Amino acid sequence: MTGIGFDKEAVNAVHDEALEAEEAKIHEQKAVEAAEKAAAKAKEEAELAAKAAEVEARHNQATASDTPAEPTPETKDEAKNS
Repeated sequence: MTGIGFDKEAVNAVHDEALEAEEAKIHEQKAVEAAEKAAAKAKEEAELAAKAAEVEARHNQATASDTPAEPTPETKDEAKNS
């Protein structure tokens, strides 16, 4: 066989258009699935951020109503006169 000149690369290179089309289709499906997964994750993160903001707002509102107000000069005078 060493005396015969042939191109080993050309012999081993197989060009199958149907297989290449199937690979392209699979690649596109995976890209779509990845985009859907990323969108779902972004939606979930947005929902969690909204919940966190709501909880923080309720906490701030609750702590603000629990904290006594600073006395104003008028209320200080009233307290002295009482």
